Amino acid sequence: MSTSSCQENSFNPNKELTLDAFSDMRNSKYQLNHSQINRKLQRLAKTELSATAADRQTLRHYIDGGEYLWITYDGVDSRADTLLNYLSHVSRMGFSEQPFSVGQIRKDLERVRTLDFSKFEINDVYARLEFNLTKAYFRYCAGQRYGYVNPEFVLNRFDVRDSDSVRVRYNRVYDVRMEHPTDSFFHVAMRKIMPDSLGRFLQYVEPQGDMYRSLAAELRRTDISPAYRQKVLCNMERCRWQTKQKWEGEQKYVLVNIPAFRLYAVGGDSVLSMKIGCGTVKTKTPLLNSSLMRIDVNPKWVIPYSIIKKDIAHHAGDEGYFQRRHYYICERPSFKKVPTSSVTSSMLLSGKYSVVQEGGAGNSLGRIIFRFNNNFSVYLHDTSTPAFFSRDNRSVSHGCVRVEKPYQLALFLLGDDSDGMADKIKYSMETDLTNKQELSPEKRPKIDKSRLVNTIKVEPQVPLFITYYTLFPSQDGHLMEYPDVYGYDGVLYKSLQKYLQ
Repeated sequence: MSTSSCQENSFNPNKELTLDAFSDMRNSKYQLNHSQINRKLQRLAKTELSATAADRQTLRHYIDGGEYLWITYDGVDSRADTLLNYLSHVSRMGFSEQPFSVGQIRKDLERVRTLDFSKFEINDVYARLEFNLTKAYFRYCAGQRYGYVNPEFVLNRFDVRDSDSVRVRYNRVYDVRMEHPTDSFFHVAMRKIMPDSLGRFLQYVEPQGDMYRSLAAELRRTDISPAYRQKVLCNMERCRWQTKQKWEGEQKYVLVNIPAFRLYAVGGDSVLSMKIGCGTVKTKTPLLNSSLMRIDVNPKWVIPYSIIKKDIAHHAGDEGYFQRRHYYICERPSFKKVPTSSVTSSMLLSGKYSVVQEGGAGNSLGRIIFRFNNNFSVYLHDTSTPAFFSRDNRSVSHGCVRVEKPYQLALFLLGDDSDGMADKIKYSMETDLTNKQELSPEKRPKIDKSRLVNTIKVEPQVPLFITYYTLFPSQDGHLMEYPDVYGYDGVLYKSLQKYLQ
């Protein structure tokens, strides 16, 4: 939402009304008393329930005896009208006026400008107006600039890992480095409450970007269903979040959108798009930002303990099971191999042993993997079971992201340096590297070791964004709708309710 300068400086017939006009009146109901206003502000601040960082700033300001931000020697001037003009249009964002006290502000401004203090004492009206203007202003500015919902708090208290009678433990599913409103932001906001600064600052905090504007346009349609409207509101909120790392403005990046089950490798005006598989509802792929830094060809898979515990430990002693899957067992941390015939279930469950799958054909990671720093041991990788890409719902993994076109993604990441590597990567991915001991030496596949490659650095590193948008632009710019596969829209919508009612 933006406001033209003519709206910002709309005509106010009572603009010249000053406190001096009140002080000349002998009737006490028109006389302002700063001590009474201050006491009222203190009471309002101490009885208000603090819900957000913005609210806490309001309470702290008045409890600490902060200066008036809207009441001046000249009364309440057009700055209040400028703010009210913005607040009066929150319906365009799908919000209610009530959380911003628009109705009360409008009534109190009318009382001040018509000298209507028949029902309310003048100092109470001025104190309430000062308090509500500040609270609404801080709420609006912080919300528009940084979001009305903190995803780090909400999403990381959603996916229950386990619980007992004492506490509940949650899986961390949101690990994006965020920017939040700081004391410094609110101090700047206070300084901007000036006749020549307020309107510009209110424009500054508005979300930018084509996607937000497209979603806002969708909200203005009269033919959308309640379910679709909910999606629009949730994705508009995601657009407000300020992250330390942003794909907007990046010349080259990789973006994974979980609900779309797609990966977009963007370089300038070109986009490489492909299907992906991601974590199941029980083993969700975490949302994060990072940078792709390395490509490994024919990687070994060190199987996570959670999978050993669930799927492998009970096969201890079955040598055929381990041979068919090219698994071997080694001690931790020495990685000294241990004969599978001597390993028991209790040994595997002790956490002192690792189960590793050899690299090559049949490896669960496929023939190539794309590594990036993260706190979850997840990565992008090829797959040995590509048939699942024909499915609509591709929530299939333990958290990693499986990519449909791994070779093309490798060439994209390497860019101008890919020419010399393209043949080696292709050869390494297609060559049978398994040691076929059952065949005589002359019948074993011949391998050109000079064409094999194991690890390639991605230089410069390419930003990676694993995101979650249930409405997202297609390559031609049209918004596409996707299912809420992990239920995050429901969580966000519930948190937004206080602004919708």
